Amino acid sequence: MQSGSDAYRLDFLVALRELAEEQSRRGPDAPTLLACATFSEYDVVVLYREYARGPVLGRRYDLQAHAALFKPDPSPQDLAETVFWNDVVDPTGRGEVLGVNWADGLGVERRDIQWVGAAEWCRT
Repeated sequence: MQSGSDAYRLDFLVALRELAEEQSRRGPDAPTLLACATFSEYDVVVLYREYARGPVLGRRYDLQAHAALFKPDPSPQDLAETVFWNDVVDPTGRGEVLGVNWADGLGVERRDIQWVGAAEWCRT
């Protein structure tokens, strides 16, 4: 399955949700996945909290480019595991509030999302 396909993006999101649900059942210290969705032809958006009552953090991934950073042709499940353990679970700290539409419709106001690693996206 190609990392730029719709099926790949949807399988990635399902795998990410499953990982988050599994971890939340293991204990209250697990990060909370608030929402995730496709954004454009190659991108997905992920909203989460690292800890209860923590800030809402957002990340945007170009899955095709992100997959290329790892082994050749990682499965959507492998890439979701990498994102979950390296980005969602790993302490991030704070991001920056941006006036972008990436998470519109996901139930969180723009002003409440701190985007992590978003500088690269704002340049394009």
